[in-house]
Amino acid sequence: IYSKQSTAVTGLALDYGSSLGRMIANESAENMLLGDRAATRALVEDISRNRQIHYLAVADRQGKVIASTLKSEVGQPQQDITTQHILSHTDNVDSYRGRIAGDASSKQMLLFNAPIRYQNKLVGDLRLGISNAPLDAAQQTTLWVIVTVLVVTLIAVVGAAYWLFRRPLGLLELLSDALLRVARGDYEHRIRLVRRDELGRLFNAFNMMNESLESRAEAPRTPLQAVNVEEVVQPTEILSMHTPTEREEE
Repeated sequence: IYSKQSTAVTGLALDYGSSLGRMIANESAENMLLGDRAATRALVEDISRNRQIHYLAVADRQGKVIASTLKSEVGQPQQDITTQHILSHTDNVDSYRGRIAGDASSKQMLLFNAPIRYQNKLVGDLRLGISNAPLDAAQQTTLWVIVTVLVVTLIAVVGAAYWLFRRPLGLLELLSDALLRVARGDYEHRIRLVRRDELGRLFNAFNMMNESLESRAEAPRTPLQAVNVEEVVQPTEILSMHTPTEREEE
């Protein structure tokens, strides 16, 4: 989003600057042809009242500045551009991003070089500088909005994730406390929370288990009868061992 908006806004600024440069060049072409420097300077002074225009200079065919927003340039050769990179070249208008070499106090701006022609005859050169502060402000605003949305989204996601994970932990703590109460013999305890998910089925199973344990604990027990064990004494019988006689055998 940031890259697309930067490209779109920069493209609009370049179109605006190129169109403005061609318009000023067309208006000053007749004055340059007639050599009317006063009219050219009046035109430059009038157009430079625009707050977005930081620099405007008109030079003749020899490159000598006739009118400029920098008074020190008038009558001098046109200054070079401290350029970072060329942005575009459309309809004989070159677009740059940079500063004027002869102006130490100048800020970075969008610079446009447009030829001044009168009936296809080159009569001079125009250089226009437009502030790129609105572009930087728009890009910074977009960047801060993106960062803000990202941070808010991240906080919302982390908060929702914490809330979603915190709820099962609370339910598991509830079940753990209930199991500890069963371990202490509290079979009357029930989990009253009704849910329609897996934890709800687990709570129902716990309640059924505790109900079963309670019913078993309340069932009467049949006492075992004591069995009297009587001592049984058997007499000892001694058998005599003798050899039978022949008569007894018969």
